[in-house]
Amino acid sequence: MSIELSIKDVAYLGIHNTAGKVFYSMNFDKIDIKDLLNNIGRDEIGVYNNYTMMVDTRHTSESSDIQIVLLSKSTSNELFVRNAMDNLIMALEKYIKKWSFNRIELKYDLIVLVCNEFLYNGIILEDDYKKLLNRIEKRTFESLAGIKVNKGLASMLGKAARDVKDSFNI
Repeated sequence: MSIELSIKDVAYLGIHNTAGKVFYSMNFDKIDIKDLLNNIGRDEIGVYNNYTMMVDTRHTSESSDIQIVLLSKSTSNELFVRNAMDNLIMALEKYIKKWSFNRIELKYDLIVLVCNEFLYNGIILEDDYKKLLNRIEKRTFESLAGIKVNKGLASMLGKAARDVKDSFNI
């Protein structure tokens, strides 16, 4: 019996709801996601096709909950991988304070950045949430409405917009 050793710890990382909608996934071993979604139970840890499956469920006020699912290789150190996953979730919680589908859509760019700083090609890059957060560039606004503009410039832009609008109403 031979054991295949690899530095890759993670075969799959996904964020989806309990109804089966996938919001984000990183699939390194060509896992059949539909089959995986059908086999996720209520347990936090389990086995799926010779992978260790770790599930963290975030309850929402919507009809289905959000799950973060990580499949690790059978040769991986489960304690290390679970600790790394917990730190990933703590980093995500910094940006998504109240889990909902709308929050995931609003913070999608940050979710992608955090996950990409956490994993590279199945290799866990960072297992400390504070270091993980430090690796993410801070954004200064949520949307265009959130961009801070000084009062004088905002007043000038508002007047210019009214003038342009009035010029078309001749």
